[in-house]
Amino acid sequence: MLKKAILLAYFLILIFQIQFVFFPFGVHIFFGVIGMALAYSGLFLNDTKYLVLKRSTNPYIVLKFFVPCFLIALLTMLINGTTDAHFVTYGINIFFSYYAFFLLAYLFINVYGSITPKMIIEYFVIAQVIYIVISLFIYFFPEFGDWIFRYLREDEDALAKMERLSIHRLHGIGIRYFTSGAVGGLVLILIAFYFHYYKLKVSQSVMMIVGFIFIFVFGLMMARTIMIGGGFAMGILILHMLNNRKSIKGVIGSIIALISAFIIYSTLLSSFLQSNMMENLTSFGFEAFYNYESTGSFDVGSNENMFSQYRTIPSNLKTWIIGDALWKGTNGGYYMKTDIGHIRYIFYFGIVGLLVFYYFQYNFLKQVFAKRPFKSFYIVLVLIAYMLVLNFKGVIDFYNVVLIFFFAMQASPNGVLKRLKGH
Repeated sequence: MLKKAILLAYFLILIFQIQFVFFPFGVHIFFGVIGMALAYSGLFLNDTKYLVLKRSTNPYIVLKFFVPCFLIALLTMLINGTTDAHFVTYGINIFFSYYAFFLLAYLFINVYGSITPKMIIEYFVIAQVIYIVISLFIYFFPEFGDWIFRYLREDEDALAKMERLSIHRLHGIGIRYFTSGAVGGLVLILIAFYFHYYKLKVSQSVMMIVGFIFIFVFGLMMARTIMIGGGFAMGILILHMLNNRKSIKGVIGSIIALISAFIIYSTLLSSFLQSNMMENLTSFGFEAFYNYESTGSFDVGSNENMFSQYRTIPSNLKTWIIGDALWKGTNGGYYMKTDIGHIRYIFYFGIVGLLVFYYFQYNFLKQVFAKRPFKSFYIVLVLIAYMLVLNFKGVIDFYNVVLIFFFAMQASPNGVLKRLKGH
């Protein structure tokens, strides 16, 4: 039990990047150093159950695709004469992240004797639910929030912004706002793939549907970006049901029953909580639906600010091609005061760098999901499409989220993400 608790805690810390004050570095570097020491110590190789990780001690197979991006980042810094080494720092971070996730894979094998995509998805769902529950406690019990933030490394600007917005939305520990919505949406997509690739017991289906609804509803109260991931997930589920017509009635019946139960549960729960606080959360999370009811439009207040940033584009050919090698503004914040992902990449290292960076992301996902044993190009297409859509709103990639699946691939020589029948 203690080992499982440690594994879950580390999973939560790593995925949601929870920076405790007693970590001397960021979580990826801190645990990456420990993971690297483990990988090259050779001590664990004496136990046969860890031999599956031996082929994964060298990150070259994943990071080789980042080399062109790294070189273009250095070139644009040289051409522009800047010292904004954002993608150099990114390269260092993903290097150590590899070993931080190596350590996570080691813990999975230590606890369960193996590591599979199925158990990883289950941990994603559990961790996401815990992340939301902690956020609810922070919101409804400010004393708990004051206590927990004593142990987290947060800069003053972040705390001030969180205090300013805390009345209207939930705040997680670690990642928050757009990033929390992006990761929450990814978890919803993983749940959809869970239904698509595995033959589940009724109890497993019920728990996953409950988890899906919980994550989506309360995720909206953290970041409405989660609707994008929810849309992708529903698309996957609909295609799955169309391809499995025999299960349509059962699945639809379960969804309707569970949604009804969840609405009743939410109504009862809200009566025990401060109604004005719940109203603030629902007003933020369901603003698009309220607006549609009153105006016939799903538009929300944040969209106007987002669309206005699309008017900020490079004004010269050099910037379009190779960028300005600037990621941050002179007074902090975003360079050119835009946080639109695609535009920020172009401003930093041009369209050339943008394409090379997405080439890295595509090849990384392909290395994880489209090679043996997964051999599922379907997942690659969905995740790359999801990432590209999200970058029309903010900056996001999923290297530091889905990397754990790479180690499951290495540890599963017989394959696991092929369509399973009777397993």
